[in-house]
Amino acid sequence: MTEATVVKMSGEIDISVRSQAGAALKQVLDRSCPVVVDTSAVTFMDSTGALFLAQLRMLGSEDGICVRLAEQSVVVSNLLEMLGVDAMFCDNPRQPAAAGTGPGI
Repeated sequence: MTEATVVKMSGEIDISVRSQAGAALKQVLDRSCPVVVDTSAVTFMDSTGALFLAQLRMLGSEDGICVRLAEQSVVVSNLLEMLGVDAMFCDNPRQPAAAGTGPGI
């Protein structure tokens, strides 16, 4: 099994976590291995969180890094659908997060 970097997001993801998200983005992409994002514990997400997910997906794709969402909360699923960016993650089935470690947001 290929090891993956797991990003666990929880609580309220808004402008107050922007610097933490930026640092996590750099850390995750520097590892150059598949990324699994677990948003199951997210209770609120605004455009800051959606931007983080979109940037992670786009920059990962540019570097050949597979990024997928696992364990999406309803809050995240609804926001991505409302913004029309849920299709970016259509190849990412809702599966439990794989083993591995990474930053939390």
